Order: sequence, then C-alpha cells, then structure tokens
Amino acid sequence: MCPYTNRPLKAEERKFNNAMSSMRTTVENAFGLIQCNWSLNALKHGLKSRLRPVAACFEVSVLLTNCLTCTRQNTSVNSRFGLDPLSLDEYLDVEVDDL
Repeated sequence: MCPYTNRPLKAEERKFNNAMSSMRTTVENAFGLIQCNWSLNALKHGLKSRLRPVAACFEVSVLLTNCLTCTRQNTSVNSRFGLDPLSLDEYLDVEVDDL
C-alpha cells in the first residue's frame, strides 16, 4: 500500500501514513534481522538467481530466524505486535499429515 501524498493531508490520512510507516519499519527490521543472521542472503555474498536456489535459501533463513526468535523470546518484531513468541517445540510441532 502506498502512503497518501496529496497535499494538504487530512488528519485521517496522516494517521494512516504514520501507521503504515511504523509497520514498514517493523517489516524492514525483520528482513534486516534475517540478513544479519544469515549473510548468505546478501547479494554481495553471491546469492544470485540461477547460481543458487535463492528462494530455498531465503525460506531456510526465515525458518532459522523464527527458531532463534523462539529461543530468544524477545525481538523487536514480537514486541511491536505485542505477541509472545511460541516455544521452539510449539513452532516446530508439525504433524506429517499437515505437510
């Protein structure tokens, strides 16, 4: 979603823009956390399409980051949304039939 850009902005539009900016920052922080923990995802380290399975590498990085979040129990992402992370057992508890 794009922010409102017409001038002058109505109070509702300013409130929406502020909320979207806050969410965008949280999402960018989550991507930054993935890249910091797993530098393989950085383009400068050679993660390029057709040379490596880019999507698979990123999905594994997300999975491992989520596992770290479960073990650390406190990150900016879960704090921002007021959620308690799952325990690692809860997060990884998948029945074979669910796959």
